[in-house]
Amino acid sequence: MSINWQEIIFHFLGGLGLFLYSIKTMGDGLQQAAGDRLRYYIDKYTSNPFLGVLVGIVVTALIQSSTGVTVITVGLVSASLLTLRQAIGIIMGANIGTTVTSFIIGFKLGEYALPLIFLGTMFLFFTKNRTANNIGRILFGVGGIFYALNLISAGMSPLKDLPQFKEYMVTLGQNPILGVVAGAVITVLIQASSATIGILQGLYAGGFLDLKGALPVLFGDNIGTTLTVIIAAAGANISAKRVAATHVTFNVLGTILCLILLGPFTSMIEYFQALLHLSPEMTIAFSHGAFNVSNTIVQFPFIGALAYFVTKLILVKTKLLSMNLFTWMNNSSSKLLLSP
Repeated sequence: MSINWQEIIFHFLGGLGLFLYSIKTMGDGLQQAAGDRLRYYIDKYTSNPFLGVLVGIVVTALIQSSTGVTVITVGLVSASLLTLRQAIGIIMGANIGTTVTSFIIGFKLGEYALPLIFLGTMFLFFTKNRTANNIGRILFGVGGIFYALNLISAGMSPLKDLPQFKEYMVTLGQNPILGVVAGAVITVLIQASSATIGILQGLYAGGFLDLKGALPVLFGDNIGTTLTVIIAAAGANISAKRVAATHVTFNVLGTILCLILLGPFTSMIEYFQALLHLSPEMTIAFSHGAFNVSNTIVQFPFIGALAYFVTKLILVKTKLLSMNLFTWMNNSSSKLLLSP
């Protein structure tokens, strides 16, 4: 069978670009509609970790970026406006809030994508009212998301008949570790966990992957999304670095736990899929939500232990770095003194 690789690549890249732009547009509309005082709300309403979880869910659902919320949290901790325990609660909530996009995709509004784009454009270009403009951004973003997914699905459909691609998809189902790595790498490359989940929903709906192969990719997505936070904390103080370390630790521990319990977790998702008559896209969205909610429930009682662990971890690393730097400088100065 002859496959037009140019068409597949162009559809995928064009669809991915439109998806990322649409996510940003929708997030901008939601953020502006909600107001520009997100840092204030995060600071004011997070007096304890439980409230932090709630704030993380709401704010992430509004701006459609768990990374954005976590980066804001890093800044607040760096400025000593939040404690590490409060920040951990926000991070947990942000992981839950980011599932909103996957649930929107699960509603399968693809056939209404173009009308939504048109309606959003009308609100953006033919009204001067700020609220109407924000509604336009939201509608355009939602329509763009579904149109982008249609492009990606149409482009990838010929791969169904390619034996090598089928074999690779089967390998993902048989090797969960490989699935986690694939999910993490894809998310690191495109820097958007929502896009990875959207692609995964299309692969599962198209029959490219079974559920047991799709779930590890979903878990890896949560690890890949921590890279931006690590970069944001790289030049910040030790408190901010601890927040980034918490984000990584929280997602890695959740992934390890779900991989150990992959069989029971898959069975639970299949049970609810049959009970609630979930579509393939909504099944992945439900899995995404179940993973992040269960991860938060399991680790929430151990927030104190998590804070203690990252505090000691970063402290030890900082001491080792300082000792190595001191030793290097001492050796260098000794060589200079001894040199003729």
